[in-house]
Amino acid sequence: MKSLIRKLLREGLNNTYWDANGSKTTLPELLSATSDIPVKDISVEYLKSHIIPPSDLVRVDKSNPKYPILVLINKYNDIISVIDGNHRLQKAINSGMDAIKGKMIPIDALPSNIKKTFAHMLKEDSQTSMTLYHGSDNQKIYDKFNDNTFFTVNDYIASNYAYNNGGFMYKVKVNINNSLELKGNYHNMETKEPGVYKFEYNLMKKLYGEEGLKYWLNRGFYPSPAYTFNGDFTPIINWAKANGYDSIKFMDESFDKGVRDITYIIFDGGKVEIVDVYDVVDAFETNFSKDFKKLVRESLDSPILSKNEFFKENNIDPEELSYIGSGDFGKAYSIGDGRVLKITNSKSEFNFAKQLVGKDVPALDGFVNFYAANVVDNQYYIIMEELEEDYNIEDLYYQVEELLSNEGLPIQYLHMLDTDELDLDEDVLKLISDMEDINHSYRYLGIEASDIKPDNLGVDKNGKVKAFDIDDRSINERYK
Repeated sequence: MKSLIRKLLREGLNNTYWDANGSKTTLPELLSATSDIPVKDISVEYLKSHIIPPSDLVRVDKSNPKYPILVLINKYNDIISVIDGNHRLQKAINSGMDAIKGKMIPIDALPSNIKKTFAHMLKEDSQTSMTLYHGSDNQKIYDKFNDNTFFTVNDYIASNYAYNNGGFMYKVKVNINNSLELKGNYHNMETKEPGVYKFEYNLMKKLYGEEGLKYWLNRGFYPSPAYTFNGDFTPIINWAKANGYDSIKFMDESFDKGVRDITYIIFDGGKVEIVDVYDVVDAFETNFSKDFKKLVRESLDSPILSKNEFFKENNIDPEELSYIGSGDFGKAYSIGDGRVLKITNSKSEFNFAKQLVGKDVPALDGFVNFYAANVVDNQYYIIMEELEEDYNIEDLYYQVEELLSNEGLPIQYLHMLDTDELDLDEDVLKLISDMEDINHSYRYLGIEASDIKPDNLGVDKNGKVKAFDIDDRSINERYK
């Protein structure tokens, strides 16, 4: 009987295998290759976000968490995937366990034939062909680029730089094999991504000394690594080259500081393929992403109405309009039925309002509802949801601002504030939650929430704090 049980167990183990990239690895082969890696207790909370949710709930119920799970980790010791034991992990989560037995397996420590099986999970090890953009500061047409040239994934950033410096924008293709990603420091990163935190901490201290490390600890690479490096990228570039990287990847701010997006420094500029070159001034239509061009074209195509036509179309009695106040770009009037009429000279505010009219999307829950946006007698008219003024918002907002300041975080990084570690009352927690929704809504539009302040916030009929002054000042100044 015992020999039969052993036979069945061996067959069961061999039935578990991974087959990818032309390489097959069985569970016994993996266990044999990792026999020297100790089993240890791993935090269930730490593993939660990496679980592959099992669909077989009966199997979850029958699983036994006392058997170790297998977790694949990268060179930073951060988790790539739970490759075996997801049913056991799910049971541990369901049972409220604090820790589960498991092996943390470095992918780079595996034999080459086994590593090949899992190589597709390690994104940074696979060659990626990318379309990027580069803005120059002159009108010389290059047939190839210098080494250590900056490229961005966002055509707005490249065209904006070229526009402001009288240069051309280049659309390019490049193959990236192994990019050094600067993830930056943020609140609680030390526990959420300890491997990356330790790696970047030591790298900053080694390359940029105590001053660079101090900035990194306070702000990370926000809003640009240029601030962290005090404008000198040479040490990080030289280190990356010496350690086998072909590029550096990071978040960077645009020329006008209005947008942040992914940027690459490509070490070998001669390998970058130039697809097209644009004169930003003369060829506006070719310079911007499809969504941005569509937005601008729609605003330009908006029919011009008279006041009477607009009021009639939107059921407004001009005698009932009640002045609310004015801001940097216009005036606002209460219509008297839960709606507000805003008359603005900000083209970008009008563009965003037009884009948002009638949109019922959860990602936009942080904004007021928009009902109409038209050009009226050569002015921009917007009808939006009316919010109630709440004098508590200002006090609560400055409490939140102080919490962020203590952690060295800008308001765009509000979601990284570890509220579990802070003793906060319900009103502050609710405002934080509502402001996170506002930040999310801004990101959905592809702009930074840089103008969030109490003057631009109000409360809807359900008690939710929303933003009502939706604008990107950088675009407004450029295209007004």
